[in-house]
Amino acid sequence: MVGCGKGVDRAIYSRSGGVMTERDWCDDSDYDRAAEQTERMARMGWTAILGVTGLMGVAAIAAIVLCLAAAAGMFYVVMVITR
Repeated sequence: MVGCGKGVDRAIYSRSGGVMTERDWCDDSDYDRAAEQTERMARMGWTAILGVTGLMGVAAIAAIVLCLAAAAGMFYVVMVITR
């Protein structure tokens, strides 16, 4: 782009009838804002994924502990009955 960053401010007419200057062609603020928002949403998504995965891990450990407790209880009952 000719003139980007050089302070050139020549009018350019768009098809829709609006007037843009060459500085407007160099303005990346919308892109930068969208890129920052995308990165923020990606971080939020990964945080949610990690949180749910952690909760599933805790639930799996709790289920294993409950199964072991039930097995120990059954073993105790069998030992008491067979005395």
